[in-house]
Amino acid sequence: MARLYLELPKFKGRNVKEMNRMEKWAAYFSPSTPDEELAEIAASEAAIQEAMEVEDVFTKDEVAKRSYEKAEKFRRDQAAQLRYAAEEGRKEGEAESLKKAVAMLKKLKINKDLAITQIIETYSLSHKEASALVNSNW
Repeated sequence: MARLYLELPKFKGRNVKEMNRMEKWAAYFSPSTPDEELAEIAASEAAIQEAMEVEDVFTKDEVAKRSYEKAEKFRRDQAAQLRYAAEEGRKEGEAESLKKAVAMLKKLKINKDLAITQIIETYSLSHKEASALVNSNW
């Protein structure tokens, strides 16, 4: 899937009458758009006018602002917890996989040293890690 990135600080609008809807929104979000041009864009696009009004009310209301920031922090914390849980699950899955591999090598009556070598090569573990794993699960 192709991705398109728009660097808003670099966005340079043209005459508002010549802009399409996407360009007007880009100009609205761009920090380099002058206030006079924003007013003209808002006058030509009802949704942008509404967004500017909500933004104005929001930035002047400290309680709403704090509430929003708390909600955003909560969402970021939740996302971080989910990433952490996924990583821990992946690690637990790898640990289970390693234990199963050692059990299989043992069942095949492979020499312990050869088993350690196989674990090192297959799972990219250090000799110390592979030795500890094999010895604790042999």
